[in-house]
Amino acid sequence: MSTTNASQATQAASNANAGTTQPSNSTQMTTVTRNHKVKCNVPFLDNKGSDYGQWSFCSQLVLQSCDLWGVIDGSYTLPDRTSDPTAYDDWMQKDMAAQIQISTSLKKGPFSIIAGANTAKECWDKLTDHFCGKGEQCIAYLMESVYESTLSESESMETQINKMLESAHNLASLGFGLSDKVLMFVIMMNLSESMSMLKTILYNTPSQELSSDGIIAQILNDKQ
Repeated sequence: MSTTNASQATQAASNANAGTTQPSNSTQMTTVTRNHKVKCNVPFLDNKGSDYGQWSFCSQLVLQSCDLWGVIDGSYTLPDRTSDPTAYDDWMQKDMAAQIQISTSLKKGPFSIIAGANTAKECWDKLTDHFCGKGEQCIAYLMESVYESTLSESESMETQINKMLESAHNLASLGFGLSDKVLMFVIMMNLSESMSMLKTILYNTPSQELSSDGIIAQILNDKQ
């Protein structure tokens, strides 16, 4: 073999070896990071938090499916950086991915609540305390969402009703539950003027013949 050919063969072998080098820790960490960066769309948490129950349920499912929930519920604790740097980096990447998932599913109001939070758990706890705590502001927001949510024909009627029911459910979890009779009258009161005929019919129907589910079905059927 000539000197030139030998040199070319050596260079080719060197290039081949470079392409099959065993992955370093940083390469493995990149793979882990890529796996954690899974962004799934969930319903936005609105400014009043009336749909917090739906948002938290969907968000928890997404975080669990992406193996990120452990950094929030404490089942995956932060490893020691000195004794286990790889696990420490993995936890930090998971926490950052969870923060991204949470923060990008919030509207401006809820986002301002978590501003300055340093971990995903802190973000989650701040939102939970604000929207599910027993603060008067939280209860006032939910009551307003139930009692003053005029059902407009310019938006999806089903979506509006579901938001109202979600607020009523959250109120019940805080000790302010509504009986079905109260809820059905609230729904009737929130019907817009354009549905005045249906409202009149419902008002003139004996209450013992009505239920919130029945009224909702009539409203939805009327809009089809």
